[in-house]
Amino acid sequence: MSAILPIIIAFLLIATTGVTAAWERFQLKPNDPLCVGIGCFDDGGIYVGLTSEETTKLASIWPSGADESKPTEWYEYQAVIECPGNTPDNPEDVLCSEAVTYCEATIPGSQGPYSMIWRRVVDGTGPIDFWERVGPTCYTPQVPAREQ
Repeated sequence: MSAILPIIIAFLLIATTGVTAAWERFQLKPNDPLCVGIGCFDDGGIYVGLTSEETTKLASIWPSGADESKPTEWYEYQAVIECPGNTPDNPEDVLCSEAVTYCEATIPGSQGPYSMIWRRVVDGTGPIDFWERVGPTCYTPQVPAREQ
């Protein structure tokens, strides 16, 4: 629960004030206990989200009872640009300046834009579960696409 608390707080702030204003109010330091498990970096700004490595490693996570040797079910991931109106089914309908500038300002070279990673369980017949949030990232191109 403590690992998702900063994400919940950040979403509440973003929902009410927008990305830029939320990060100006929500100032975490890298050694803050709320940063454990999600990655907070102080590189001229605070970044709350999955690191490049954590984003890439999502490809190695499988639903319960499945694994690489027995891929009966797997996760389908979708990076949804963190702008009002975007959903896992329409992840790039809106491109807002906050999502673009946030990643450029806090993690230069991260490729952005700031996105929420969603996933759902699928099998050979298609989706078998609802979309669930995984976490935010500025490493959007590294969000795995798993097709079997």
